[in-house]
Amino acid sequence: MAWTSYQLFLAGLMVVTGSLNTLSTKWADTIKSVNSEGHLVHFVHPFLQACSMFVGEFSCMYAFFVVYLVFKRRGGRERLEASNLTNGNLRFNPLIFLAPAMCDMIGTSTMYVGLNLTYASSFQMLRGQCRLQAVQYLNSPVPTGPWRHYEYM
Repeated sequence: MAWTSYQLFLAGLMVVTGSLNTLSTKWADTIKSVNSEGHLVHFVHPFLQACSMFVGEFSCMYAFFVVYLVFKRRGGRERLEASNLTNGNLRFNPLIFLAPAMCDMIGTSTMYVGLNLTYASSFQMLRGQCRLQAVQYLNSPVPTGPWRHYEYM
């Protein structure tokens, strides 16, 4: 399967933004601040960093609802059903996202603890190796879709 230029652009964009995420998180770990006792200490708060990242991810839901409302006001039901963005059943229990979100939060927080203990380059390589070993452990084939390059960077 040949990649389109759009797929290559998205894969490259995801690699760049993922690397920027790791570098900015590691940079935040190197910042020093005066604490409440008056001592100069490093900013070592991996759980706060993970929560901040999830607030940013959650804000994407606001963008979806803005697009949904614009489509609903301008074109009515026909426009909502015609768009790939808003097509489908929007009546669901939001608690179905609770378990995967909690697992993701625990995993991200644990990874940020590891990032505090190592260099960013080592962190990226270890993260990729853990994913490869998970694929090997689960006896599933290595993904060959358009997102495979991002998953193993």
